Amino acid sequence: MEKFDVIVVFDTEFVSSKRGSQPFQVSMTAYQLNGERLVEFGKFSIFITLKSGLFLNEYVKEYTGISDTKLKNEGIYPSMAKKQLIDYLLSFDIKSTIFVGWAIANDLRMFDLLLNDEDEIFDVNLLRWVDLGSAYATFNGVEHSMIPALKTACEKYGLKNSHYHDANGDVIATAKLLEKMIKVHGVSSFLKLNESKYRKKKYRKVREK
Repeated sequence: MEKFDVIVVFDTEFVSSKRGSQPFQVSMTAYQLNGERLVEFGKFSIFITLKSGLFLNEYVKEYTGISDTKLKNEGIYPSMAKKQLIDYLLSFDIKSTIFVGWAIANDLRMFDLLLNDEDEIFDVNLLRWVDLGSAYATFNGVEHSMIPALKTACEKYGLKNSHYHDANGDVIATAKLLEKMIKVHGVSSFLKLNESKYRKKKYRKVREK
């Protein structure tokens, strides 16, 4: 991994069923690294209304703590979400910014679905993606196919995640974990890691229940 100046920690929440898949929440927080400390300087957070035929099932509602009413009242149309997200992503110097998330394969799929639903207008791989789950596996000798849940990883490093499992809460937890891992393993260890690339493939419907 090449050096970086800015870290953007991100997460998405999404629905997936036989009717289709779509993100309904995107959250990002921007940080600068000051020694071993993350210093926040910006936030991006949106709810996205669901397209016809898609809905929040009971499992998703319980899992995220997000209700139909909240999504209806605070959500914006996918077309507007696409524009706002692209504007935010391109507000950073993409050469010196890394985008960090936990077990990010599904998140990258959701970004691709949102940004390129009708036309291929944004190459997701223009950005520098870092999977903190993969970093955790490397640093702790865990098989990359056995990366634990974010909550479990936080506990491993002595951190508690009391937030609902929504995107805003997970961004906070991921940032705290990243900061702790930098303190434990050092920035130099992160620079030895490989960045992630998005690969289009059939999406596993992990949230059908």
